Amino acid sequence: MNPSRAFYYGKIKVEEGEVIEMNHTIGVFAHVDTGKTTFVEQWLYNSGSLKQKGRVDHKNSFLDQHRIEKARGITIFSDYGVIETATDRLYIMDTPGHVDFQMEMERALSVIDVGVLLVSAKEGVVSHTRTVYHLLKDRNIPVIFFINKTDLLGADVKKVTSMIDQLTGTDSYLFETSDLKATDIEALALLAESLMDAYLSDTLKEKDIMTFITERFKESALVPVFKGATLHNEGLDVFDHWLRRLLPREKHVEHHQPVADVFKVRYENGERLVFVKVLAGEFNVRDEVTYKTFTGELMTEKITAIKQMNGPKQTSIQSATTGMLVALVGLSTVQVFDRLNDPDYQACQSSNQR
Repeated sequence: MNPSRAFYYGKIKVEEGEVIEMNHTIGVFAHVDTGKTTFVEQWLYNSGSLKQKGRVDHKNSFLDQHRIEKARGITIFSDYGVIETATDRLYIMDTPGHVDFQMEMERALSVIDVGVLLVSAKEGVVSHTRTVYHLLKDRNIPVIFFINKTDLLGADVKKVTSMIDQLTGTDSYLFETSDLKATDIEALALLAESLMDAYLSDTLKEKDIMTFITERFKESALVPVFKGATLHNEGLDVFDHWLRRLLPREKHVEHHQPVADVFKVRYENGERLVFVKVLAGEFNVRDEVTYKTFTGELMTEKITAIKQMNGPKQTSIQSATTGMLVALVGLSTVQVFDRLNDPDYQACQSSNQR
């Protein structure tokens, strides 16, 4: 978990069988031409969030809407699509892979809960992979690897998996099916003495394995690895299945007032949209929020609208709760990296982040 946000996330144990709604932001990162946007588009399409898939090189991708992105055929600005289920809302953030736009990619890190790092099955780990991995690790953001383009001539999953092991220096495991097979249980049991003891005494249960996997993943002590060819929709079903099992299912103790981090500001149709991640509490239309300007002036302004964004689509909503990404309207001078309703945080952080 990003340490700058840890203060707001108190945890309450979720009882077995209890259903809770969770909001998670999943950042997708990759070196240019690794198939990152195709991965995101296919994932959104499979979930039902998209009715038609697009591609960057065809200049019709869902999240690359800016005229410059269409002209150059690459992702330049971070943007997100939304996947909703009965219990979860996933914000899927597509980030630039080109080194020229690394600052745009790094801005997205402030709101990411889990990072998905794509590598080519042919090229493997490259310098950009190392840079992004260490950026995520430095922020205590759990990382998942997806080895893409396994259909290419010269693809070598075993070699790339070894490269990932060398990069992370921690335990990793390649999940190839949605269910744990006997070979998976045996291999995972080797990662912990307590599991191996239970395995040898024939008392190891799948529930114990899952607890181990999720806890180690949350602590960045286990790196899940997946493989596929997303252009042909191969491997995403297994990845999606395991991602949902790996995500933490914990309630959040709400702070005494709503707090949010600003990660993007954009003008659209004459409106100034301030994109935020809600860290705690609940924001409502007509609420007043306080923040410090770059000059140190304390500002109080009223939220005039809240918009749920999904790529180029937007829906007006009345409130936003913990974990949600939304666009607020009515804030005239707030900037990226500001924190709403916590001026003391901004006073000590702004000089380091701007």
